[in-house]
Amino acid sequence: MSPFEQAFDYLRQNRPQGRFMGGSTGARGYDLPMGQFVGKRGDSPAHIQNEYDMNRFLNELGVPVPQAQMQDGLMLTQMEEGQQMGFQPTAGDIRQLTRDFVPHATIANWDMLGLGRDNVIRRPDGTLSYVDVGGAGAFRAQGAPKVGHSAPRLANLTRYEIRIPNWQVSARLTLAGLTTHTEARMQ
Repeated sequence: MSPFEQAFDYLRQNRPQGRFMGGSTGARGYDLPMGQFVGKRGDSPAHIQNEYDMNRFLNELGVPVPQAQMQDGLMLTQMEEGQQMGFQPTAGDIRQLTRDFVPHATIANWDMLGLGRDNVIRRPDGTLSYVDVGGAGAFRAQGAPKVGHSAPRLANLTRYEIRIPNWQVSARLTLAGLTTHTEARMQ
């Protein structure tokens, strides 16, 4: 039995409350005998299924996200050690953000960093992990549908920017040659 299967069984049998971790979608932290997990049900079943799908998509692309599994409308992710990136990213953070945001733009993740820069943590090895992708796809971060949103298509991705104080990170996808150009520069 995997740690996730054990965790789902433990939660079903014991119904621990967990600790509220903030946010509007009810994220709860669980310290279980088989490890630490974050459980989310989202704003709706469609919202949490979407977040799970976006997490798995980014993982398949090699973008660092917590391992996740879903059962009965509950998404569990493994709690990752680290600290929030915050508002003072390192040069290494900027390089990784530059590399990672084209996949985020492709899935229309409007909340890549989080309002308080709390959606991305720096792991002990220095890599960044995107611990909350609930603002991707057809949903806003708090679970409401994106008005006028359609599924992201490469044809829509011509320029996407994320802003960090004193830095501008942008990417351009040249559709004719299917090449990407990313840059990070001091403003």
